[in-house]
Amino acid sequence: FFSHDFYFIRFCPPERLQFYLGKNVSGFLYLMFFWTPFPLILGLIDGARLLAMSEQDFALKFKALPQASPEVTNLGERLDVALLKVCCQKSEGATIAECVMATGAAPQQVKETLLNLCKQELLTVDNRPSDHAVVYKMQ
Repeated sequence: FFSHDFYFIRFCPPERLQFYLGKNVSGFLYLMFFWTPFPLILGLIDGARLLAMSEQDFALKFKALPQASPEVTNLGERLDVALLKVCCQKSEGATIAECVMATGAAPQQVKETLLNLCKQELLTVDNRPSDHAVVYKMQ
């Protein structure tokens, strides 16, 4: 159940790993000194550290968290209100992925909130004509 990134990090050469993690200076230093034992030693240390790290810790340390769209949500706005705004702004309706990107909330939380809004008959589920994606639309 590990992501592609998790496996890539574990089996990647040290110099490419540094670039992949956004550590460009370290990556260039590894490339400049590839003929010495220093990149190998540092790579083994980094590898051991990453092997011991859980996937959640890795995601928190090396990946950006989704940013909430400022025109849709603010810090005090409720998720259900933000989702209604997203679905209202899109004429063909909004997918779960679009709602997650717009609000910055967890996908499972967005899905549960969308289903509750459908039960309250505030939203309907439909297919978008252009690509037949499942979308949530205002009633």
